[in-house]
Amino acid sequence: MSGTSYISGIVSGLQTDEILSQLESLARAPVVRLESKKSALSAKLSAWQQVNTTLLALKSAAADLASFTAFSDKSAASSNESLVSVTANSSAIAGDYTFTVESLATRHSIVSQGFDDPTASVGTGTVTISTGGTDPTVIDVNDLSLEGLRDAINIADAGVRAYIVNDGSDTTPYKLVLASESSGSDGEISVNTNLSGGTAPAFSDLQAASDAVISMGTGLTITRSSNVISDLIPGVTLNLLRAEPGSPLTVTVSADSEAIKEKVQEFVGKYNEVVSL
Repeated sequence: MSGTSYISGIVSGLQTDEILSQLESLARAPVVRLESKKSALSAKLSAWQQVNTTLLALKSAAADLASFTAFSDKSAASSNESLVSVTANSSAIAGDYTFTVESLATRHSIVSQGFDDPTASVGTGTVTISTGGTDPTVIDVNDLSLEGLRDAINIADAGVRAYIVNDGSDTTPYKLVLASESSGSDGEISVNTNLSGGTAPAFSDLQAASDAVISMGTGLTITRSSNVISDLIPGVTLNLLRAEPGSPLTVTVSADSEAIKEKVQEFVGKYNEVVSL
């Protein structure tokens, strides 16, 4: 390179390449030592992090066992899972509970008279809807079609869902159906139409609203608006699937030994991991 003097070992008798290499190695020695120290510290940090994670897992398992509810877990079983499915929490009281599902809760639905076309006008005015005695929802109707009224009802969030069915008849096949979003008497639909200038829908029952009915023994009858019942047997949730009058079933609540066993095994496993580590 121009301006650079370089004397090789052949001319000077000195092994300059080797000397420079050794000087470079000496200069890098502190860096090498620091890198080695950094690597060792990183390994220690990783090890301590692993210890910390394992100890935290053991602490969590121990806390589960230390909880006053650790050994109070309950399980529930139905003698007829096709009629009723059940779940239980730790507040449930162990025992056998016998009852009969007389009927299920159903959702109220109503249907209008038939229209020859879904675009037929229902007029102008108001449609007032309430469910289960709740505050009514007033829907303003301004020269809407049957389809437009359906959409306005759905947008209004009045506790019902509206849709149009085609029953296949030759003349007036299109009917507006309102289905309650709540089951039982709590979802019973009330509709008041105040429309003019078109064909206002007139509704009749498609499916009546009915409550779930459960009988216990010969003198106790329980009704609920929902088929999911969590306030009959303490700590137990019943999911009514089918009614079968005259066929009693039994729900058995007992200590959940499997859940307790799993908690003990979890603690033992985490403890062994800590000792091994």
